[in-house]
Amino acid sequence: MPRGWHWRGSFYNEKPVKTMKTKIKYFLDALQSSFWFLPLIIIFSAIGMAFLLLYIDSQWSYLPTSGLVWFILSGGAESARTVLSTIASAMLGMATTVFSITLVVLTLASSQFGPRLLRNFMYDRLNQVVLGTFIATFVFCLIVLKSVHSENDYLFVPNLSILFAELLTIANVILLIVFIHHTSVSIQADKVISDISEQLSHSVRKELPSTQTLNSTEERKSFEASKEGYLYRKEVRNEKNGYLQAMDYESLVELAQDQKLLIELHYRPGDFLIPGMSLALMSGQKLVTDDHAEAVKNALIMGKIRSPAQDVEFAIHQLVEIAARALSPGVNDPYTALTCIDRLTVPLSYLAQIHFPSGYLYDDEAQIRLSTKRISFAGAMDAAFNLIRQYGSGSPTILIRLLERFHTMYVLTDHKSHQQTILRHAKMVHQAGKDSITEGNDLQDLQERFGRFL
Repeated sequence: MPRGWHWRGSFYNEKPVKTMKTKIKYFLDALQSSFWFLPLIIIFSAIGMAFLLLYIDSQWSYLPTSGLVWFILSGGAESARTVLSTIASAMLGMATTVFSITLVVLTLASSQFGPRLLRNFMYDRLNQVVLGTFIATFVFCLIVLKSVHSENDYLFVPNLSILFAELLTIANVILLIVFIHHTSVSIQADKVISDISEQLSHSVRKELPSTQTLNSTEERKSFEASKEGYLYRKEVRNEKNGYLQAMDYESLVELAQDQKLLIELHYRPGDFLIPGMSLALMSGQKLVTDDHAEAVKNALIMGKIRSPAQDVEFAIHQLVEIAARALSPGVNDPYTALTCIDRLTVPLSYLAQIHFPSGYLYDDEAQIRLSTKRISFAGAMDAAFNLIRQYGSGSPTILIRLLERFHTMYVLTDHKSHQQTILRHAKMVHQAGKDSITEGNDLQDLQERFGRFL
């Protein structure tokens, strides 16, 4: 039976599950979010296509004797050089234009939505495809242009390659129009907020599927009882500063099973770590060595910035940042903040209805091997609404909308603990309104919304 691990009673079934290594998935995600990877692939593909078409042209002379294609390709070597030179110059100019537009969009996004939103624009596939295609067409034309010869008795005009370059040019003009339209839509606040909300909902459902879990209290007692039989302890100390971006849970469970260890992680993705902090506590039936500690550290991915790979709160903070900027005195855009509140309600309503995984991972022998820190519903609510409440405490519109959305979540959930968390936030909003609202009618509206919880 293959090796594997699962969350007991959570989104993995009782059979071991083998998944792609976390580091590989993290590396692929980093490549996808980079601005250079896809353009480079397109450029190298264009280089390969250029040599392939030139080879075909050298083996087979393609020159129609009539029709539209003949009209386009007629003219000899000098005409071919002129066409290729014109296309190359135009593509370089269009690539410069696209690059300039992209920089303007990134600058606007940074100032309007916050610098942490730049990743979303860099991740945009169309921006990468457009830039890569224009530069690739330029490189393609240069290679084909060099192959055109008309000296002495040797004449070589790669008509098939030239026809392909002309078709690429037409496609690039259409792509430029699509790019301009896409850019004008992508910088609209509602579109940005909608995209982030979809990413957040996807991340929440991936990391926290809607399934049952065992009683976390019983699991904690079982884990602590198991530790009593392990005589040796070793703290794993951090050596670098930065954000914990992802964890390779599979490798940690396999390490714990092979070496008969219990591993208790103290942090989760999204936490900021400094040297000397205790990353984990390992308990073993035999001496736990530095090699074991190094293996644990190798399973943790750290970086200078936060990553959405396993960090559910990452997208929450992006929406909160947009709302906080909208509520600042310099911007004063309550409608954008209201949109953020509405969008945050969607994933939070989902979280209010599910059972959260306990955070204990089992090996394929149904033994607890790993204790992890997991996000809670209370933590997600705090991350989503505390800052918005604080920035919007003087706005009746914001406070009333918060109470309305809290009531929506309150009605949807059957979990008493989640209802208590929602009610706690509703009370804080109600108190903020009583302290800051001076208009009697606004205060009456706030009281009416709060009364729905009672």
